[in-house]
Amino acid sequence: MRRQSRELKAEVIRELKQLAEGRPTEQQSLLERYMECPDWQLASKIIGDAVQASLRGRGRTQLPPPPGWIQPL
Repeated sequence: MRRQSRELKAEVIRELKQLAEGRPTEQQSLLERYMECPDWQLASKIIGDAVQASLRGRGRTQLPPPPGWIQPL
Protein backbone atom coordinates (compact mmCIF):
# COMPACT_ATOMS: atom_id res chain seq x y z
CA MET A 1 0.00 0.00 0.00
CA ARG A 2 2.87 2.40 0.74
CA ARG A 3 4.28 1.71 -2.70
CA GLN A 4 0.99 2.73 -4.34
CA SER A 5 0.98 5.89 -2.26
CA ARG A 6 4.51 6.77 -3.37
CA GLU A 7 3.65 6.09 -7.01
CA LEU A 8 0.57 8.29 -6.73
CA LYS A 9 2.59 11.12 -5.16
CA ALA A 10 5.21 10.81 -7.90
CA GLU A 11 2.51 11.00 -10.59
CA VAL A 12 0.95 14.09 -8.98
CA ILE A 13 4.34 15.80 -8.76
CA ARG A 14 5.03 14.94 -12.41
CA GLU A 15 1.72 16.50 -13.48
CA LEU A 16 2.34 19.61 -11.36
CA LYS A 17 5.71 20.06 -13.04
CA GLN A 18 4.07 19.75 -16.45
CA LEU A 19 1.51 22.39 -15.50
CA ALA A 20 4.23 24.71 -14.21
CA GLU A 21 6.08 24.34 -17.52
CA GLY A 22 2.91 25.08 -19.49
CA ARG A 23 2.63 21.63 -21.02
CA PRO A 24 -0.79 19.95 -21.17
CA THR A 25 -1.49 17.11 -18.79
CA GLU A 26 -3.77 14.11 -19.07
CA GLN A 27 -6.02 15.69 -16.43
CA GLN A 28 -6.43 18.97 -18.32
CA SER A 29 -10.04 20.08 -18.10
CA LEU A 30 -12.32 20.13 -21.09
CA LEU A 31 -12.76 23.89 -20.75
CA GLU A 32 -8.99 24.44 -20.86
CA ARG A 33 -8.73 22.35 -24.03
CA TYR A 34 -11.67 24.25 -25.55
CA MET A 35 -10.02 27.61 -24.86
CA GLU A 36 -6.85 26.45 -26.65
CA CYS A 37 -8.54 24.98 -29.74
CA PRO A 38 -9.83 27.40 -32.40
CA ASP A 39 -11.50 24.52 -34.30
CA TRP A 40 -13.69 23.67 -31.29
CA GLN A 41 -14.54 27.34 -30.83
CA LEU A 42 -15.52 27.71 -34.50
CA ALA A 43 -17.61 24.53 -34.37
CA SER A 44 -19.52 25.75 -31.32
CA LYS A 45 -20.15 29.12 -33.02
CA ILE A 46 -21.52 27.35 -36.10
CA ILE A 47 -23.80 25.19 -33.95
CA GLY A 48 -24.97 28.22 -31.95
CA ASP A 49 -25.73 30.17 -35.13
CA ALA A 50 -27.66 27.20 -36.53
CA VAL A 51 -29.75 26.94 -33.36
CA GLN A 52 -30.52 30.67 -33.47
CA ALA A 53 -31.50 30.43 -37.14
CA SER A 54 -33.84 27.52 -36.44
CA LEU A 55 -35.50 29.47 -33.62
CA ARG A 56 -36.20 32.42 -35.93
CA GLY A 57 -38.11 30.19 -38.34
CA ARG A 58 -40.54 28.80 -35.76
CA GLY A 59 -43.42 31.09 -36.73
CA ARG A 60 -43.39 30.11 -40.39
CA THR A 61 -45.60 27.47 -41.92
CA GLN A 62 -43.80 24.27 -42.69
CA LEU A 63 -43.99 22.47 -45.99
CA PRO A 64 -45.69 19.08 -45.88
CA PRO A 65 -43.31 16.09 -46.10
CA PRO A 66 -43.09 14.18 -49.38
CA PRO A 67 -45.48 11.24 -49.79
CA GLY A 68 -44.21 8.05 -48.18
CA TRP A 69 -41.75 9.93 -45.98
CA ILE A 70 -41.38 8.66 -42.41
CA GLN A 71 -41.95 11.34 -39.78
CA PRO A 72 -39.07 11.94 -37.33
CA LEU A 73 -39.70 10.95 -33.74
